[in-house]
Amino acid sequence: MTKQLASRISVAAFAVVVLYSLLGAVFPARPCDARRSFAPAVVALELARSQDDLTAIFHGRDCETNPAAPLRALGVWGDTLVFIQAYALFLVFFFAAIAPRDLAAARLGALLAAAAAIADHGENIALAHILDAPDAAGAWLRTLEGLTVIKWLALGLAGAVGGTILLRSGRVNYPAAAACALGLVGVVLAMAAPHLFGPYLLGAVALSWLSFLPVVVRGALSRGAA
Repeated sequence: MTKQLASRISVAAFAVVVLYSLLGAVFPARPCDARRSFAPAVVALELARSQDDLTAIFHGRDCETNPAAPLRALGVWGDTLVFIQAYALFLVFFFAAIAPRDLAAARLGALLAAAAAIADHGENIALAHILDAPDAAGAWLRTLEGLTVIKWLALGLAGAVGGTILLRSGRVNYPAAAACALGLVGVVLAMAAPHLFGPYLLGAVALSWLSFLPVVVRGALSRGAA
C-alpha cells in the first residue's frame, strides 16, 4: 500500500469521526444531575466507578428525559457499528502512512489503536448490560472500569507513539509532538481521578488526533513526504 492511499483512507475515516461526533452534539445524552455528574453522559458512564456515579447519571433531580435511550442508540449501537471502526481506521492508516519514518514504532502505534478498538467493543457490551439495569450494575461496573482504562490508555499511548515518530521528523513537528505528549498526560490523569479530570478526557485524545490530521492530509494530496 502506498503512503498516499493510506493517507486518503485515514482522512476519509476522520471525516466519519467528525460527522458522527456532530451527530452526538445534535442529539446529546445529558446526565440527570449535572451537579453530581462530572461530564457528558456517555463519558460519565464510561468513567463511572460506583453506584453513586450511576445514580447521578440516571436518577438525578435535573432529569427531563432519561438518558438511557440516547446512550443506547449512539453510545452503544452507533459506537459499535460506526465510530469505533472509524477512529481505528483513522489511526491504523495514519501509522501506515508514516511507517517509512519508523516502521517498528508505527507498528506499535497501529497495535495500540487496534487494542483500543477491541477494548471499546468489550466496553460497549458492559455498557449495554448496565443500561438494562443501572440500579444493579454489579460486576458489569467493574468490567466496564477495566475495559475503559485499557481503551483510553491505549489511545493515549498510540497518540504518544505517533508524536514520537513526528518528533524525529524535524522541528516543524515539535508542537504536534508536544500536543501528543500532553494528550497522554491528560488521559492518565483522567483515569487516575475521573471526577477531577474526566471532563478533559475527550480533549486530551483530540490533541493527538488533530496533530495527526495535517500529516495525512498532506500525504493524501502529495506523493512526496508527508
